[in-house]
Amino acid sequence: MGLLDYQKFLLNESMLFEARTDYNMKAIDAANLVVNPNLKELLNWAGQNTPNETFLVDSIRAKEGQFDKKQLAIKANYDSNIKPFIDYAKTKDYFKILKTSAAPVESNDGWITFEVATPENGKPDIVKIETSRKVAGKREVKTDVQEAASLIVFENFIEKGVTTIADILNDIKKVWPDIEDYPDWMESLQLQGSALKAYLGSNRGYSYYRIDGFPKAVYDFVKKLGVTQKDSWDPADVWLVKNTPTHEKALAEIVETDQSLVHVNDYLRSHLKEKEIIPISLKKAKNNISVSEVNVEETFQAESVMVSGIQCDLEPDTKNKKTTKFILAGARMDLNSGVVFYARMTSGAFIVEAAQKGAAAQLGKVPSMITQRVTGEKRLVVSYWMNKFDPDGDLGTLFDTLQSSSIVDTKCTLPKEAFLKIMEDLFNEGGNSRKEVYAQKCLAMVWTASLAKMNDETRNKAAATLYYGAQKSGADFGPFIKIY
Repeated sequence: MGLLDYQKFLLNESMLFEARTDYNMKAIDAANLVVNPNLKELLNWAGQNTPNETFLVDSIRAKEGQFDKKQLAIKANYDSNIKPFIDYAKTKDYFKILKTSAAPVESNDGWITFEVATPENGKPDIVKIETSRKVAGKREVKTDVQEAASLIVFENFIEKGVTTIADILNDIKKVWPDIEDYPDWMESLQLQGSALKAYLGSNRGYSYYRIDGFPKAVYDFVKKLGVTQKDSWDPADVWLVKNTPTHEKALAEIVETDQSLVHVNDYLRSHLKEKEIIPISLKKAKNNISVSEVNVEETFQAESVMVSGIQCDLEPDTKNKKTTKFILAGARMDLNSGVVFYARMTSGAFIVEAAQKGAAAQLGKVPSMITQRVTGEKRLVVSYWMNKFDPDGDLGTLFDTLQSSSIVDTKCTLPKEAFLKIMEDLFNEGGNSRKEVYAQKCLAMVWTASLAKMNDETRNKAAATLYYGAQKSGADFGPFIKIY
């Protein structure tokens, strides 16, 4: 079976709808189920029609409805759900509709297959819908394959004077055998190689790295200085380095003697300018490809940032009679520029994330080391609050700090004793889900109080640090070039 992973949906009592892909999809998760654009088109089309079709798609996405975890099954109506899929697919030239009583044939690598068994004279027939290999998105390309191919292109373009990937296609196929099935990626590799060659000019004599060697040594160094996640410090995917042993020795000395991440970044910054150490962040390239340097400035001038308000709700939502919850579960801080920071719990961790009002995407998460340095708080840890109610008797003080602050809106009219009783009940009576509501609010209060106690100038500087931290920009972060 290889990487094939089966998801089965029970339709009524005897009809089976089966989606197969070679993506190793997780069980019944629409986020993974719609990786292939052809499948996504069918699911989206179904969701735009009758309520029954919407039920099928929404049930898959929500992992609920008539969902049987043991069978990975979901009940639906064939006439309303699956037959329209088949009829719709017949109108598209990139689907092949096959009807046979033979056993299903496994899909080829890179294809996706629907199989529907429909009762006819007491025996099922198999209806297969296959996507064509001609359609983009047939198979997700692994990141390590993309990066390995880029390094082959870079080395040949820079060290050997190659100008077209057609001349090194056999070398690329050693890491990406079916590269010719991906013309969009072939174009991307060509554009990346040409752009980097133009950026470096006559420079050559590099060693080429992805994970091992120099970048691994650098990541091991910065871990000693508090970096816990590589991409939160420097998002480079591949590295080009001259004189590797010399640079490794110099960085080791900085780590041992100065113990300063800023000095490590300064060293990398200066040698990026000299084009001796080139960390590169890659994305799929298009015609308007560009190369830009990030975090190469010797000094970073923070733009004017002003905190316009902070919100941390301390009174539960009174409209919700069944359970205790806060409308704003965590906390938020607004800047005069339209940037908003959200402090909250997710996946068992406390995070601070920035967003720009009106923008489609988030600005990014603030690395935890930046949050801790700005707040000076060691209590921004989920386990601290989950294991004991009010471990050091701090909630009353935090409540007073927020209620008395002119910059914080708590939306609370409760006396302190009533608030503390609500928090204690959350911790003691509701199981882990209620404890998480309690812990998230405690974490939000700690974060908010640390900012509330600052004067305006200090708070604005702290906000600027968080702002640049969310964008991985500034002296705390490693330099790199972007090619995309």
